[in-house]
Amino acid sequence: MQQVADRAGVSIATVSFVVNGTKYVTPATTARVRTAMRELKFRGNVVARALASRRTRIIALLFPTTGNRFSPTTSEFFMSAAERASERGYHLVLWPVDPAGSDL
Repeated sequence: MQQVADRAGVSIATVSFVVNGTKYVTPATTARVRTAMRELKFRGNVVARALASRRTRIIALLFPTTGNRFSPTTSEFFMSAAERASERGYHLVLWPVDPAGSDL
């Protein structure tokens, strides 16, 4: 973020406001920050954001491990769940559990 801030000529806080959308930043400044992000190939870090916001935005989908391969229906279900989670700003984690064990 410091490199983005330096390139855009703004503070780290301003970069954070643009990345997270937490405070108003003028359109011109936002454009400079986004240009710097593109030039530097900046990608937000999900873990860093979770630490800063105290929210992971991660959903765990538990599924039983049965030894059988996934059916096309199961794959469609997982893909649909991942797409819907992403549309709402969440990340989906598939979490296999042993139905006979104590994973739950």
